[in-house]
Amino acid sequence: DGNSAKNDGGVYAAGSFAAIGGTIGYNTASAEGAGIYLANNGGVQLGSDTGASSSVALCNNTATADGGGAYVAGGYNFIVKQAEINSNSAANGGGIYTVDNSKLNLSGGSISKNTATTSGGGMYLKTGDIHTVYGIAFASNIATNGNGGAIYLEAGSIELSWHTSLRGNKAENGNGGGIYSAGDVKLTGSAAVKANKAKIGAGVYCSGMFTMEGSTAVGGTSEADGNIASENGGGIYI
Repeated sequence: DGNSAKNDGGVYAAGSFAAIGGTIGYNTASAEGAGIYLANNGGVQLGSDTGASSSVALCNNTATADGGGAYVAGGYNFIVKQAEINSNSAANGGGIYTVDNSKLNLSGGSISKNTATTSGGGMYLKTGDIHTVYGIAFASNIATNGNGGAIYLEAGSIELSWHTSLRGNKAENGNGGGIYSAGDVKLTGSAAVKANKAKIGAGVYCSGMFTMEGSTAVGGTSEADGNIASENGGGIYI
């Protein structure tokens, strides 16, 4: 904890590694990837399917450029299981930033209270084919001056399912409080998008293909669950 560097104040990985427990926190980077910087093709796992939830914490890391918590480059397969990625900050991708066709596979835990001064408060997915998200709680992430309070998808596709929730995320000076996507978005298996805020598309802003299946909810049965847009598309803007 408390380390600093140009790229990756905490962990710089040029190969595969796993962190099953512990904390990577309070690191700073003058460029990308304050907590973790993944440089070359390989596989990375944070957390585990066994034991207590949120066994790994990636928190309170600050990057001047992109990827406050993690910067995922080089075609990595980035696997997160029951981990907390919380309270990180960057210009883009406060929690996670991906490039070079790197892929995310997230299951369990939380991505919350991360901040991007531009876009992708929770995570910014610049490239990649299919990103999968199962049972993650995205809460109170903020894109201060851009789009995608919780998630910004620039290309490819993302599937959110099995009780994944996006709640209380904000892009009040931009679009897509919960999700901003130029690619394809699929919500299925009880995914919920509630109480997010943006100018346009408070819940979801999608210019690609948007699909909802099963018992997915955008909004809810009470006023407190409603997504709020100051202009158009309180729930979904397509």
